[in-house]
Amino acid sequence: ISPVPTTKFEITDIDPSSANFDQEITIFGTNLGTSGSVNFRLSSQSFSSGSAPIVSWGQNQIIVKVPALKK
Repeated sequence: ISPVPTTKFEITDIDPSSANFDQEITIFGTNLGTSGSVNFRLSSQSFSSGSAPIVSWGQNQIIVKVPALKK
């Protein structure tokens, strides 16, 4: 998550834990801020595959769509 919030943030859950391209994932937590970016990568990669489209962003919940991942 970027930019880095000035207060400590905590991610408490991600639902669902697995999703395919263009499906929504909800990130639950505290002090998540009001805007930023979320990046994904395949577990076998050492680089980010790019930013996920933001559906909504709030202090306790971020909803994003899974982007197309580069292999």
